[in-house]
Amino acid sequence: MAAEEELGILQIIRELRSRTPFNPFRIVMGSGESHVVENSELLAIGQSQLIYCKPHSDRVVYLRLNQISEVEDLGDKRVAS
Repeated sequence: MAAEEELGILQIIRELRSRTPFNPFRIVMGSGESHVVENSELLAIGQSQLIYCKPHSDRVVYLRLNQISEVEDLGDKRVAS
């Protein structure tokens, strides 16, 4: 993924994370793995990666920006984990 694409994805994630009211969104990796962000406070944004604390667990996931293939706004859809 080119640096411009990474910046575009990063900007989308920042916008989704800061929305009021917050709506869940899904981050899909190139491997097909996906993570639903249900709470904006559980996602930290760095320069080259995201750190996501999975809700209701002690699991932490490191998501490299250059491996994110899609970000899906779930809006008012109900989220199943």
